Amino acid sequence: MVHFDGGLRLLSEGGLRFWKQVRVDFPIMCLHPAQPLDVIRRMASVLCTSIVGDSFGPITSAQRKHETFLLEAATKPLEMVPRQPSKDRKYSPVQVLELRQMLVRFLGSVASTESGMLALAKHERTVLRLSMRIAEEVDQCYEWRLGEEIRCVRFLLFSSVGPRDTDNLKDSISSTLLSGFSTA
Repeated sequence: MVHFDGGLRLLSEGGLRFWKQVRVDFPIMCLHPAQPLDVIRRMASVLCTSIVGDSFGPITSAQRKHETFLLEAATKPLEMVPRQPSKDRKYSPVQVLELRQMLVRFLGSVASTESGMLALAKHERTVLRLSMRIAEEVDQCYEWRLGEEIRCVRFLLFSSVGPRDTDNLKDSISSTLLSGFSTA
């Protein structure tokens, strides 16, 4: 069970016991781009429950070292598209975007603690991968044409403000963007 105290998540004894039992390499393997999208997305969701005041991820004696490996694994799918399950069946852009949204939500949860912010700032590639992903999504906005899905706006808004009434938000964004285009 997760409790909230002053904005921080405090895991119950059972939650702490769980994260002490999780093998260090298990989340890293599940976050690898070779895994199916659902596996990566679920692991990012579960990892959101691992954040405590001074650490995140599986609890070990070499916590900071393993947090660095975990950040590496969590940000890799931001720059690489996960492998397709087969040549016939491909992931849709929306599926990839939802995965990246969940990973950004995990990184946002990590940044909600002082030690997490420090870990993100010290990591070699986290900020770079995140900023490159945002830049690529903004570039997609400029290439957007009528009738195409507004993937970048959705990604940026949902990742920064969290879940909201998605139908009304999508309609509002669409009408705002469409008002700037003339139908030819």
